[in-house]
Amino acid sequence: MDKRILLLEKNDLFGRAIKYKIESQDEYQVIWYKTYDKFIEAGHDYRKIQLGIIDYNIPDSNDGKILEYFHEIKIPLVLLSEKITHDIQEKIWSLKVIDYILTGNNNSLDSIVDVTNRFFNNPNIGILAVDNSKESRRHLKKLLKLHRYTIYEASTGGEALEILNDNFDKIQMVITDYMVDDIDGLQLTEIIRERYPMDRLAIIGISDRGNHTLKIQFIKNGANDFLSKPFISELLYCRITQNLKVIEYFKQIKELAVIDQLTKLNNRHFLKETGSYLFENARRHDLSLVTAMIDIDDFKYINDTYGHDAGDIVLKEVSLELKSSVRKSDLVIRFGGEEFLIIGNNLDPNRAKEFFEHILKKISERKIYIGKQRITVTVSIGVCTKMKDSLEEIIVSADKKLYIAKSKGKERVCL
Repeated sequence: MDKRILLLEKNDLFGRAIKYKIESQDEYQVIWYKTYDKFIEAGHDYRKIQLGIIDYNIPDSNDGKILEYFHEIKIPLVLLSEKITHDIQEKIWSLKVIDYILTGNNNSLDSIVDVTNRFFNNPNIGILAVDNSKESRRHLKKLLKLHRYTIYEASTGGEALEILNDNFDKIQMVITDYMVDDIDGLQLTEIIRERYPMDRLAIIGISDRGNHTLKIQFIKNGANDFLSKPFISELLYCRITQNLKVIEYFKQIKELAVIDQLTKLNNRHFLKETGSYLFENARRHDLSLVTAMIDIDDFKYINDTYGHDAGDIVLKEVSLELKSSVRKSDLVIRFGGEEFLIIGNNLDPNRAKEFFEHILKKISERKIYIGKQRITVTVSIGVCTKMKDSLEEIIVSADKKLYIAKSKGKERVCL
């Protein structure tokens, strides 16, 4: 379902640019009007609008009073303005505006897209608030909820560590006060950082004892940042956003290293990182590790006949079919060129032939078009169903079976 966004922007060129930039991403629908009156006349059901992006200076804004209307009907807002005075700033925060974008610079379009993406993605980001004061936690939760983060809370270090352990895949940030029951925030920060790396979990220390010594101690104990209380909400949001962006950059760098950029499958580097774990886990728990090498038949002919762009299309289409045909527990790797590897984690060896023949059939039946011309693509598959002394030996065995499948006429499974 589309994420519906209301845009009120008087400038025709800028409005078109915003709408195009946001809608160029999946699942966004931008409803754009140049005035507030036009929006009202159109009679849209405001309950279906999830976010408003509003030009503070549209002709009928009535000195920003339309912000009060959107506040009353509970539409979260992002404000656009060429400049923000102290009075405007006070007003927008009193009305719980999500954020504001200064439009008089070259980065404003990217900033609008960034804040839009964050608004819709924030429910997937967990933040753990740790403070022995219930009132302080309540205040922090109120601020975080405005930006739609998923919030966890703890009053003691032990409770915080337990929550982190149980929800590590969901929590990306810890905000801890110095005053924590059972241990102080410095000790908690040190323990957390020993267990969780900085490229995966951010820590922000906070305290009303905002002396330089405490700030330095928090940073040296592993915190990413520090805020002195009382802090203004805008500063908190900026610090949270910046630290989460660093984690996202780390994630992107890691993905570049382990994801094949054409097919979006994991690559051989990822196999090196995870393969030994899979193998040892299978051997330890007496699980099967059915492994298949898959090669696209006559791929050179496809490249030579239709061009390398056509070859890329075929690789992507085959990858999509492989990904959709395996189980969630299985691993699909682009092994290199037109070769793929599937590791069937605890797949019944007696079902292996049936399993891979189904994949073979699905690929040959897939509708793949080069321009307006449909082409048929087939694959050959070599499968190793037996455990060996190493994963490398298993892959070599599967590759030998693939060679046999090719020599027997292609488009077949050989075990």
